[in-house]
Amino acid sequence: MKESKTFDWNTDLKEVPVREWEDRFAWVEEPYVTPDGETIASIVNVEEGVFTVCENGKTWDKEYDKAWGLRPLPNGKFAACVSSDEEWTLSIGGNEWKNWFDFIWNLQMTQDGSSLSLAVQKDSEYGMAVNDTLWNQLYGNIKTSMKWY
Repeated sequence: MKESKTFDWNTDLKEVPVREWEDRFAWVEEPYVTPDGETIASIVNVEEGVFTVCENGKTWDKEYDKAWGLRPLPNGKFAACVSSDEEWTLSIGGNEWKNWFDFIWNLQMTQDGSSLSLAVQKDSEYGMAVNDTLWNQLYGNIKTSMKWY
């Protein structure tokens, strides 16, 4: 296993009171931790039909109708599939892609996190979006496999 050069092996004990999140929110999904071990996050239900992400006790500024598929990125940020007004996009640290779709799934990333891709549906056609750029060609159907690398 390759040792991360960004991890500080000499830090003091750091605690994030994740259990307290259960008192602050209607419910809390399972937490994820960034590769450097510095940030823990969960999708949280703020109230009926309102979701966001809580990182180290602080919520993203934006709230959504739905959120799922939270994943830590190699750069220490988190990405989640989010929905507002029946459209979906990828949010990275609370900042959405400019493109919105009818539905998205199958978030994939390069090992270093420099490229992110999603399977997308838009106007009853299917394709991929890579780093917020939709493929030029869309198709009547698409098959994707769920693999994490």
